[in-house]
Order: sequence, then C-alpha cells, then structure tokens
Amino acid sequence: MARRDGGGEPDTQTGRVGVCWVTMRKTSVQREWCGQPQWLSRRGWLIGIFLIAALLRVGWVAVRFADPERASILAYPDEEAYWLSATSLAAGRGLVDEFGYQATYMPAYPALLAPFTPLPQGMFWARVAQAILGSLVAPATFLLAERWLRLGKRTGSWRSSGSPPHPEQCERPLQGRRLEGHSVPRPSAWADGTSLSGSKLQADESESSATKTQAGESEPSDSNTLIAENKPSDSKTPVGKSKPLASKTQVDERRPSSSEIRPIQASPSSLEAASVETGYSSLEAELAEAGSSISMAHDDERKMSVPVLAGLAAACDPFLVFFTGLLLTEALFAAVLAGVWWVTVCCCRDGSQDSAVRGRLGLWRMVGLGLLVCLAIMLRPAATLLFGVVPLAVFIGRRFDRQAFVIAGVTVAVAMIGLLPWATRNRATVGAWVWTTTRGGISLYDGVQQGATGGSDLAHTKTMPEVADLSELEWDAHFRREAWSVIRAEPDRIARLGLQKLRRTWSLTPNVEAYRRGAVAWVGAVWTAGVLFLAALGWWRYRHATRAWLVLLLPVVAFTLLHMLFVGSVRYRVPLMPMMEVAAAAGLAGILARGPAKPPEANAGERA
Repeated sequence: MARRDGGGEPDTQTGRVGVCWVTMRKTSVQREWCGQPQWLSRRGWLIGIFLIAALLRVGWVAVRFADPERASILAYPDEEAYWLSATSLAAGRGLVDEFGYQATYMPAYPALLAPFTPLPQGMFWARVAQAILGSLVAPATFLLAERWLRLGKRTGSWRSSGSPPHPEQCERPLQGRRLEGHSVPRPSAWADGTSLSGSKLQADESESSATKTQAGESEPSDSNTLIAENKPSDSKTPVGKSKPLASKTQVDERRPSSSEIRPIQASPSSLEAASVETGYSSLEAELAEAGSSISMAHDDERKMSVPVLAGLAAACDPFLVFFTGLLLTEALFAAVLAGVWWVTVCCCRDGSQDSAVRGRLGLWRMVGLGLLVCLAIMLRPAATLLFGVVPLAVFIGRRFDRQAFVIAGVTVAVAMIGLLPWATRNRATVGAWVWTTTRGGISLYDGVQQGATGGSDLAHTKTMPEVADLSELEWDAHFRREAWSVIRAEPDRIARLGLQKLRRTWSLTPNVEAYRRGAVAWVGAVWTAGVLFLAALGWWRYRHATRAWLVLLLPVVAFTLLHMLFVGSVRYRVPLMPMMEVAAAAGLAGILARGPAKPPEANAGERA
C-alpha cells in the first residue's frame, strides 16, 4: 500500500508507475460533513452557537419574567415543590418537602436554586442562571452530531443516492478502489468547474509531448501539473500507462498552492485490479476517484454542515427556550443528556478504529461519562435508565468487543460512586439505602391509576386517609403496591393508556390547554413537525448506517417507552429533541448539499 504522503519506493517488478499530482481540497472535504463552513473555525462555531442560544433564552426570560409579579408565579406543582425544597436547603433544614419527607426529590436542582432564594427577585435571577446553563445544550448537540457522523462513516459509509463519503475516506491513498457504497464515476470536472474534456485542457500538445505519448511515458512537468485526458481504456492500453499529461501552460489559470497538492502513488498490482473492476485504465481509475472527491468538495463547500445545523436547531428550539423560563429540570437535563450522549458516541469507536480509548484519553473519557450519568440522575431520577442505555449503546457501537465491557463497567462504577454520598445521606435520614428518591411508587401510580388520562393528577393523594400516618418509606411502598396491582388487573387498559401517553409525549402542540391555541401552538406545531419530517428524511437518505442510527436514537426510544408506562407529557420529550435535531440536520444537510442526483456528464455540461 502506498504511503499517505506519497513517499516510499514503487514496485518496479511489473513496470514503472506514473505519479499523479492531483489537487485535493482536504480542508473542504473534511469540513463538509463532520465540520463547519470554512469561514468560521470549529471553536468559533461552538462559541457562536452558545451565544445564540444564550441570547434567545435570556431574552425570553427577560421579556416574560421581568415583571416581579409575573416572576413570582409558579405555574406547575413541580415548580412549587422545587422552590420549597431549595428554600428549605438554603435555611439549613435540608431537603424537606411539604409533607416533611426528605428524599422525594434529587438534590442537584434544589441545590442550584438555593442561592437565589434569599435574593430580591430570586426567582427571576434563578431563571436567568438556568437560561445560561441551559444554553450549553446547543454546543453539546454540535459535538454530538460531529461524533455521530464519524461513527456513521464506520458503520454504513452514508451510502445513499447523492450522499457524501466521510472525510477519512477521501484522505486515504487513492489506489483505484471504489469508495465504500459509491460507484467510481468518471471525473467530469475539477474543483474549480473546469471540465476535464473542456477546451482549456485540450490545447494543442507540443511535439515533445506527442513523442512521449508514443513512447508510453507520462511525466508531470512540475508540481502544478494536472491530468488532461481521461478516456475509457481498451484492451490495447497497457497497465501502468496513461494518457499524456498536460503541461502547466494548458491548465486553468488557477494554480493550486503547494499545501493543496498531494502526490498519489500505488503499486501496479492494485492499479491493475482497479482497471479490471471499473473498466478504466489504471491511472484513470485513480483519477476517477480523485476527481469524484474533488468535485464533491467543491459542490458542497459552501453548504452548512450537519453539526452546525444541529447546533443551531438546538439553540433555536422553541420548546427548549420556553422551558428555560420554568423552574423545572427539563432545560438543564437536556444539556446534560446531550453531553452524556456525545461522550457515549465518542466511546463507540471500536478498538481497531480508536486505539486512544485504551490509553489515558480513553480512561478520562470513561470517567467523564460516568460523572455525566451521575449528574443526569442527580437532576432527574428517571435518568437511572442510562445505567442500561449507555452500556447498550457502547456494545452496539463497538460490536460487543472486549473494550466495550470495560467502558460499560467503568461508567456504571463511576456513576454509582457519585451517587454513594446521596444514598448514604438517605440511609441516615429515612433509614434505607435509597439511591434515587422515594417518589417512584407514587409516580408509577400517577400513570396507571383508575381514571388516568396519560397526564398527571395527584391532587387527591394528598388527602387520602390511608396514607395520612405512613412514614416516607411506607408511603412509597403503598403506592408502588397499588400501581402494580392495577397493572396486573387491567393490562388491556394499561396498553391503551400507553398509546395515549405516546401521543401526549410527541404531541405537536403543548398539552396544557392554555397553550394549545394561538401563536404558541402554531410555532410549536410547525417546529416539531419540521424536525420529525427532516429526521425521517435523514434516516431514509442514510439508512444504511444502521448501527449509527441505533446509537443515536436509543435514548429517544428508551425514554419514550418509559413514559408510556409513567406519565406522558411534552415536557418529557424536550430533553430528547437534541438527538432528533441531529437526525433532522442530517436530512436538511442532505437536501442542501446534494439536491437531485445527476449523472457526471450532466454536471460537466452545465459547468462547461
């Protein structure tokens, strides 16, 4: 195999190999699908996307809650419960709810709110702080999309009509091989639009060039030489020979810089195999693949990339913006979950592809993933689902290799160690090793009780005489028993109720009656419908990357199924939208970058 830099000695046993100098826009190829437009750096996009998200969220809070009277309104029961717990924590009484129970809510969110409770207009400033922290969801989504595309390259090569190869495919030495999932077309144009068969490259050749052609030699005149002709080979064309090279006076006035030039060298055996497979001569097979990659980079270098589109979508998501103004965990949990899934996808490259995962970087990556999982659970107890979802994603991404078990084990161990202080505190206060909260029983009961509609309705449980004198642990156990009794007695109703919860969770408009009409409803419906449509389109265009799609959508499926058993609501869908917006960005980028697929000859005619 030829060296990537073009160095090394060619195999001279079967004949001399011509060395081609082909213009490769490496930067634009790398940035088209896994990066960002050339006019702004990766770091610049991350900062810019974060600032856009922060501006929208802080602006929403300032407009909506600047009035002190409106800022003090808590519209949801959970808002009141969180603020009460934060007030109790700030006063030094610990996490105590309205019933005097001490383990009904996870501590991370009340701890965030606690410093704001003594302040004038504390609720307003708590919302501002939440808006800034919640803006991290946008750069996290950018990073998730970036890594997911790299994973997709490994799994399915984004094989679809008009879909691009991954940059790493274009970086490999061009040895006349087919791109994974792509046929090898004849190059119809260079990156600047000049047709290979155009008049610029068909000027009269000098006598010396004709002499070299008859002798079967083909040598570049200097480092700026391009290939002039690339016609299909016939049986008379010997392997290792090629058509004459144009002199530097015959090429387009645009001369590539030295940084854009890369030599390509391959053994005669590989070129002979390529000529048999493609029907081109050996050197023409090299140029076909190179020309295809160059033309692709040129056509799409001005298009927005998937990470940028995904990050902007997360920054502008109206539901994510709306929930930053509520004292609920949705906005922060969305940012943390996007971070969890970004690192999870980073760990999904198998050992043959990412040797660094076995080294120091890999260790810190696993520890960081465990800490993020712990933080997600400390925000919302339903995130304990990640104990199963994250390892499953790693197993799928790494094809159940040995390192996948190491990553899963370290991640779960670190998360458990992070939860240990909370469990120890609960052991001392409520008398049991409670690793999350004591609300699991009543939450399940809320979703399956008699008369349940899929939404939450717990007002009557506060006055139930049978639980009035129960301790916190007994209270939790009572509702857990009641819930499972209902599930066993009425499985048909529970199944129908699950479908209703699914509809509520993925409703185009909010479930709250006050927001189901007017501008809010229209904005929410149009946005959600657009994201879902583009996500479906993205899946269809790149459906061959099955493993990458499974990894990306695994948390979406898992949390949706969870809330088909518990309560279903749009608020529980909000943290899943970054994954859907990555999929939607893939669909939108495919439309922007590719358009209708055209044969190379048609493209050449348009450019000529």
